Amino acid sequence: MRTPPKRRSHPVLPWAAGYLAALLLLWAAEELVGERFWLSTLAAYAPAALYALPMAVLVPLVVIRRDARGLLLLLPCTLILTFPLGNLAIHGAPPSRTTAALSVMTYNIHGGRAGVDRLAAEIRAARPEIACLQETRGFGERLKRALPEYNVAAEGDVAIISRPPITSRRRLTFDSQTIWRSALEARTMWNGRPIRVIAVHFVVGPRHASKGFVPHWSEAGAARLEQVDQLLRWVKADETRTIIAGDFNMPPRGLAYRLLTAQARGGFADAGLGFGATYPANRPLLRIDHILTAHGPRAIDAWVQP
Repeated sequence: MRTPPKRRSHPVLPWAAGYLAALLLLWAAEELVGERFWLSTLAAYAPAALYALPMAVLVPLVVIRRDARGLLLLLPCTLILTFPLGNLAIHGAPPSRTTAALSVMTYNIHGGRAGVDRLAAEIRAARPEIACLQETRGFGERLKRALPEYNVAAEGDVAIISRPPITSRRRLTFDSQTIWRSALEARTMWNGRPIRVIAVHFVVGPRHASKGFVPHWSEAGAARLEQVDQLLRWVKADETRTIIAGDFNMPPRGLAYRLLTAQARGGFADAGLGFGATYPANRPLLRIDHILTAHGPRAIDAWVQP
């Protein structure tokens, strides 16, 4: 009596299942734990392309072995890598315009190293009515001379330039002594109504961070949560139409970003198309620069300049 041949095992299948489970765990850790724990903080600040590396091995294997079940497992992996981890934005139809649109730009000028003439040319080419600039310390007067068509308010290493007159400006300081950068609030009028602009440049971690890899990321996560909490208190304190823009040093993943966008709308998520990566500037992999709105305004288009 002949015994039936053994069915061939599928060594790819457990690897694909394990990869899917790992991505789901990563996603949950970023959203629920986030900056409260050093490892999930680090995970939320790593490019999604890093987590996609196993696909370069698994996809050819399931194709070569014609493993349909493995391929089905890799499909949700692709969706997780593309949307919650990769933050792909696919905007729908823009909302109807009842008033003229306001163009807003955020731009980290890196201390003006490109030169004031080039910076002024790029800002003019983008034609924003309002721009929030970062790393402008000591550069405010040169900006005023280079962009005479704009009104300039500068504080620390952030500045706000506005075609409409700036009616008031105010420095916003964080309660914690470890957050050394301040934010800047400026008010102007648009279509006959007041609008408030808050320019920010979040610190990556406290000024005097502890030595060591784990303490650094623990303190960095706490600093980001603290900055988000303070910013939201500023936003809630005044129901004037508000735009918040700047270099947040924070990808659109993790607990801190989820808390932030529970109270303020993300402009690129609302109206962008693509991944919207801004960092590093020469080979962008992460979107750490954001424009958000609160108390009424909503983005109808969003893009990243070259």
